[in-house]
Amino acid sequence: MNEKAFPGGLSKTTAAIRERGIIPGIWFEFEPCTEGTEAFELTDHQLHRDGQVLQVGNRHFWDFRDPWTFEYLGEKVIKLLKDNHFGYLKVDYNESIGIGCDGAESLGEGLRQHLVKVKEFFELIRKEVPGIVIENCASGGHRIEPGMVGVASMSSFSDAHETVEIPIIAAQLHRIVPAHKNQVWAVLRPDDTHQRLRYSLAATFLGRMCISGDVVDLSEDRFEILKEAQAFYQHTKPIIGSGFSKLHDYTGKSRRRPTGWQALVRESTDGESLMIVLHAFDLTDWVEDLVIELPDDSAWGIESSFNAPEGLFINGRHLSLPKADSFTGCAFKLVRA
Repeated sequence: MNEKAFPGGLSKTTAAIRERGIIPGIWFEFEPCTEGTEAFELTDHQLHRDGQVLQVGNRHFWDFRDPWTFEYLGEKVIKLLKDNHFGYLKVDYNESIGIGCDGAESLGEGLRQHLVKVKEFFELIRKEVPGIVIENCASGGHRIEPGMVGVASMSSFSDAHETVEIPIIAAQLHRIVPAHKNQVWAVLRPDDTHQRLRYSLAATFLGRMCISGDVVDLSEDRFEILKEAQAFYQHTKPIIGSGFSKLHDYTGKSRRRPTGWQALVRESTDGESLMIVLHAFDLTDWVEDLVIELPDDSAWGIESSFNAPEGLFINGRHLSLPKADSFTGCAFKLVRA
């Protein structure tokens, strides 16, 4: 343990964090091991392909079918989490095993057996550290499949955090990942315009809000926009946590250079309220108003909003907005009158 970085050890550090009302977390990449470490040399307990140690870049991979691996990582990972009272665990991966590994009738079956055991190790973490929040991440969306989504508290689905297509990816993931596990990062920069800040923050309403970037360096006016977004998120959190999504997609063919717009309409489970998250992309050639179809023609009213444009109105089962500026984001909560 680095006593200079953690005077008195990790437990003293995590205790100080908890005293401030914050849950301490740690970032692990425990499935691979990196060149230059002692673990890298323990090749008898690592995956092989065609009789050779499976190496990608500068990394090997533990073989989770080996009981020794469970015991070793139980000491290095689970015991550390328990002894130091961590409440949050981010697991990243950042490499691909590829087509498979030795140990079964085919490389693919070897890989399947290995990953079944990886999932069992995640389940063991949950059992041994009750209440721990697990963030599942692996080179972006590498781990977006039902088994791993189920065993984790949330899933980080993409590394496209600072690109304009992040709301497109986040909205389409509603078909695969429950919204309350759909981790959406807004990476905020001090030189972001107000419009760009609102565009990024509006995307976080498509799942579980996560904030990153140079937050402490934001100017006061930009920080107020962040607080406004957080307040709207808290107000709509029950709909995000439990509801039904419908995506209205009027985007062009390119995801890297998106045109048109999209709106995700999420209805609460009791049908009494809606959350609408709208993103406009390049609207240079768009001449029509933006019209969003509501579930029915009840007397819907806007209860709260984030970055609502002027001129929007509800007519029957349609919410209409005048043509927006390109690359803007906004959101609304509607309730039955």
